[in-house]
Order: sequence, then structure tokens, then C-alpha cells
Amino acid sequence: DGCNPNFIVAFVDDGVETLNRLIENNPARFQYLNSSEKREMLQPGPVHVWTDVLPANRDGVPMRRGRNLVDPPLTNGWMSHSLIYTSNRNDIVSVMILIDRSAVGDITRQQLADYATMRGLVQTQTPDNPRVSSILGLFLPQDALGDARPNGLTDFDRAYLSAVYEGIPNMPAGNRLGQVAAELREIE
Repeated sequence: DGCNPNFIVAFVDDGVETLNRLIENNPARFQYLNSSEKREMLQPGPVHVWTDVLPANRDGVPMRRGRNLVDPPLTNGWMSHSLIYTSNRNDIVSVMILIDRSAVGDITRQQLADYATMRGLVQTQTPDNPRVSSILGLFLPQDALGDARPNGLTDFDRAYLSAVYEGIPNMPAGNRLGQVAAELREIE
């Protein structure tokens, strides 16, 4: 009672069916997703993630969301031009991760928790052909992984999370991702 959960991990029989039912019963919750985002979210697979992102100005003041090109979101504030940070940012306000029960098999609770952490704290997707070991490959077929499934967050995952969350929240993505290699060196 009185709780408004913002990070939900649910094990369901059919993630696509569950999401379709949620969209049908709560269209206002999904109104800011465009059609390609909905299509991507409803792709077949063992995991479906919906991340609700709220645009905010550089100080974290939420911006009104717009659904058309005539009335775009605006924010007021004083700011000088900067190459170091952007004038606005996207804050994750809630995440729902639906995992098909049939896909869990012998995956441990620790692996599931680390997978949910990686999918929920940053807007990530599962790569088709991973080039680095990552918990994001947890639900890939074994032949796509090459090695065994990661037991938890890998060094790459930790470096990625550190790079994304270190520093000011409205630093350009390219700058943040450029820090992953430095974070990996520090971890090693």
C-alpha cells in the first residue's frame, strides 16, 4: 500500500502477451513510445524490457513530454554553451523486465539479478553476436556465446556501469562510453 514500484522484474508465461495486455489496459503509460519502440519491445524472445524515460533539463527539472512536432517539449533555464555537457538529459524513471519462465532453466538467481541490474540501470539491448563477455548474453543460445554463460556481472559490465554513472548526468554519451576502456583498465 502506498508503494509505487519503479523497478519490476516479473517472470511470466508469455512476455509478448503480457506486454500487449499491459499496453491495451494502460495506454497512457505507454503513450510516449513511438511505433518503432513498441515494435522493438514486442519482438519475439525470452526477455522484454520497457524503460520509461523522462527528459529533464541539465539540473534534473523534468520537461513536459510532447507527442507531436507542433508542440515540442520545452524547458526554461539559464545556461551557457558547453562542449562538456548537454542542455538536457534523459532520466530513467521506471523499468519493467518481463522474463519468460520457460527460458530460465538452470540460470541462477544471482545471474538473473545481475542481468536485471544491467538491463534496468542503463538502456541496453542483448547483442546478437557479443564481442565481449557480458551478462547481457545470458539468454543467448549457447553456440552464440562461445564460452559458458557469465556467472554474474563481468568486468566489462562493471566498467560500463561505472562509465555511465560516474560524473554529471548530462555528459554526452560518446564521452561516457569512451570511459569504458579506462574503467576496464582500472578494474583489471
